[in-house]
Amino acid sequence: MKRVIAVSIAIIITAVMIMPSVLAAPVDYAVSTASVKLTKAEDGGKGSFTITVPMAEKPYSSLQFELYIPVSVELVSVTYVPSIGARPPQIQPGSAQDPNRVYNDYFFVMYSTTNVFNTQVVCTVNVSYTGSEKQTISIVEIKQVTAGMKDTFKSNSVKTVELVPYASVDSPGGGTGTPGDGSGTPGDGAGSPGAGGNQNPGEDIGDGDLPLVGMEKPVAELDMSNLNAYLLGDPQGTVRPNENISRAEVASLLFGLITNEDKEEYISGASGFSDVGTDKWYSKAVGFLVEAGIVTGYTDGTFKGGNNITRAECAAILTRFGELNLRSNLPFSDVEPSNWAYENILTAYNNLWIKGYPDGTFGPNLSIKRAEAVAMINRMIKRDLPDYNGYPMKFSDVPDVWYYGDILAASSDRQQDVIP
Repeated sequence: MKRVIAVSIAIIITAVMIMPSVLAAPVDYAVSTASVKLTKAEDGGKGSFTITVPMAEKPYSSLQFELYIPVSVELVSVTYVPSIGARPPQIQPGSAQDPNRVYNDYFFVMYSTTNVFNTQVVCTVNVSYTGSEKQTISIVEIKQVTAGMKDTFKSNSVKTVELVPYASVDSPGGGTGTPGDGSGTPGDGAGSPGAGGNQNPGEDIGDGDLPLVGMEKPVAELDMSNLNAYLLGDPQGTVRPNENISRAEVASLLFGLITNEDKEEYISGASGFSDVGTDKWYSKAVGFLVEAGIVTGYTDGTFKGGNNITRAECAAILTRFGELNLRSNLPFSDVEPSNWAYENILTAYNNLWIKGYPDGTFGPNLSIKRAEAVAMINRMIKRDLPDYNGYPMKFSDVPDVWYYGDILAASSDRQQDVIP
């Protein structure tokens, strides 16, 4: 009898050890916004939001998301940082078989065989919508499962994101920037500190100013006239083409190309990021571009303007001025479809803004140089380099190499400068 009892106790203990358990501590997650104003697309509008899930210091084996998305809303793509083990989103069978459903029950998951989820995961959900009525996406559940499925953590609240159709947004100005043409030169991609222009190199970039209360989201219009200078260099008469460029400097360059006559009206003087005050020289640039949906900050509420911008980040920022161009496949051996910026890099490649390196790589995580960033921007705005032949070079540190023409075109004003 004692032996039977002992065996029973052992079985019970073993079962407790191997059965997954839902712990009391719920999954704590954050959504970037409660309302997304869709921007103009070929047919309707497009937009995105992020879900940030802290992963603490546990050996997680999977992270699972469940979202209710209205049937009229298209789930374009889902990207993750980090992107290890991501699986394509799937509609739950029960939802897919209901002909009268008003939403699709989406389930997507990330698996880790090496337990890499030890900090946080940022999930970006990209959607498109052609209707005129507001729609609501519900984040029904997020689940974390530890290694060996010993413990399961679930969220205990439903959060929602409202989609505001593009048709109902009275945005000022016209369309977004059009795709650039020329082919990229070696290393033109995302960038790091240093981009020339009217920037103060080395200053830590913070967050931009928020828009005036009650104003609608602006549509960023780029100067495509091929006439005006947007690269000013520094007071010493140099531009440091081979140095890295920062996030703040890229924001400042792009802000200088915005042609919206009323763009200043979208700047209230209050910062939207904890590390960018109104006294920052680049606060207005960041503020406008954030409101226009061109640049984003980090999940901790900072912009980190002083950080070098990577080639992938630069591609992502520039492609937000237009539509994604996904007609072909990337030839780069170091950019997998799971990369968070894959579609952005593919768009930049298809638009001939970039070419990559001779060894067949793109270097998405490398910092971009000033000259490389300028070359990429020139191609995006279709700046015709031969139009600037004969104009004087304004910088003393630009040799006659591959980027000479790009620097010249970006820094020359064809309405004011005189050909000697």
